[in-house]
Amino acid sequence: MTAGWYETRRRDHNLQAAVGPFCTKVRNKIRELTLGVRFLSPERNAQLSVGQHTFRCQCTSRPVPDVVLFTQKGNRWWPRREKLKQVPNTTDTYEIDFGFGDPGSYTIHATKTNDLGKTLVNYYSDIANRAAQQWEELKRTGLPEATLNGLRISYPPIIMEELPRGFVELASITVEIVPKPA
Repeated sequence: MTAGWYETRRRDHNLQAAVGPFCTKVRNKIRELTLGVRFLSPERNAQLSVGQHTFRCQCTSRPVPDVVLFTQKGNRWWPRREKLKQVPNTTDTYEIDFGFGDPGSYTIHATKTNDLGKTLVNYYSDIANRAAQQWEELKRTGLPEATLNGLRISYPPIIMEELPRGFVELASITVEIVPKPA
């Protein structure tokens, strides 16, 4: 079945069963088209140094709470806690700050979630919050900072080969993160 029509010669003659998946595809396409995200900066495949960077994008309508941004590096995905914020004195430009701790190729994905996606993000947030609490407890033990930094437990990735189910990609941009110059 493709969006735009549904199977009319069903063996079970249940045409209502064919309408549900079709409506879901149409609903997802409408959501995708109504937000209209396009990354403005940095440029695609830009080389950025390790650290914080601001990404700007243009949206045809105001981003709603079910827009989630992901950082991807290989098969590791991190849902971003940060949300797009409108740039002052603009009507359609939004920005978000991303931190990159390691060199490599990263892709930022702007996605729209459904209920399944929201459940995954909420579950992930719970795990990340617990990891952050454990991190704080370890810091209070007096371990050397170098040891703590080597643990990197405060923001664990989701390991998947592709964008998890429950998300529709609206836009993406790939950047290359390089070590800071000496």
